[in-house]
Amino acid sequence: MAVELKPDTRNISLCAGLVGLDLDREYDFNDGIWLSKTNAQIFGPFYVSHEPKIGDDSPGEKAGFGMADRFRAQLYVPQEFEGRGLFNDRLDTIWWIAALIRLAVSPKLRVPGVVGNPPGKEGPYWVKPQVVYPREIGRRRIVPTDDVYSFLSKPISFKEGSGLDWVVANWLKGWKLFQKEKALELAIRSFDESAATNEVPLYLLSLWSGLESLFSPTDEQELRFRISANISTYIASPGSERLEVFKKVRDLYDVRSSVVHGGRGRSGRRSSKTTPEAIEEALRDTYRLTREVLFKIFRDNQVPKPAKLTDSLFKGDKYL
Repeated sequence: MAVELKPDTRNISLCAGLVGLDLDREYDFNDGIWLSKTNAQIFGPFYVSHEPKIGDDSPGEKAGFGMADRFRAQLYVPQEFEGRGLFNDRLDTIWWIAALIRLAVSPKLRVPGVVGNPPGKEGPYWVKPQVVYPREIGRRRIVPTDDVYSFLSKPISFKEGSGLDWVVANWLKGWKLFQKEKALELAIRSFDESAATNEVPLYLLSLWSGLESLFSPTDEQELRFRISANISTYIASPGSERLEVFKKVRDLYDVRSSVVHGGRGRSGRRSSKTTPEAIEEALRDTYRLTREVLFKIFRDNQVPKPAKLTDSLFKGDKYL
């Protein structure tokens, strides 16, 4: 669960600790932004204060162990980075790059804390920092997926090289598209932030809310068919592959609908698709499906267009 403070970080440099990421080298994002190795830890005990008086800001009594996170990677965003007129502040920049790393490299990544006003790039950033802003404190639910293969059962590869090279190449133009397209914003936030929940059905529904924002038809038609058809047309080649993907996505949508309707299927009867095992499997496949869609959006640098999807579906063309 992200802890939302409202610090004024517009005029200071920031350095974020990244848990769940090991680096083999530094990565230069330009504009003075660097991803590099470190070896540091954030530790915070809990304090309890019973019936504090108004104006009493004392922390109270120490209540033992609180939280501790050790990390071996850090992301530095300098005070001089003005966001190119795109980012409101440096915390936005940190969240966006972290979200792309979770998409392309490791869903385990978290940003437990951000140091405010650290020294320059030479570091070390974690020695006597001015202030630490807590961010993503709670654990993220990790979907058990095979990161070697995509939803289409094809090997995952990046023309840029590694997943981190892909993030470096796409972070800025991706943010421009994210800011421009509200449907994409919902899809990415649903994909990235839903991992904070421990409830599998809620995670599944959140992922589907993002997919629906991208693929729901503009007119009132049967959503189950049109969403499944639009997604399969978008990511699969015409012919047997598209038909197979259509059927698989339709089955996933059925699980989503059963969860929404309290475990009942399209007939109104109790559905076998809402057993814990079925929902876990649907979550895994929906997670991989969402990744497939988001990667294609970044490759194309545009979101899917409903009218173009319809044309490609009925003409039997590949969506380009």
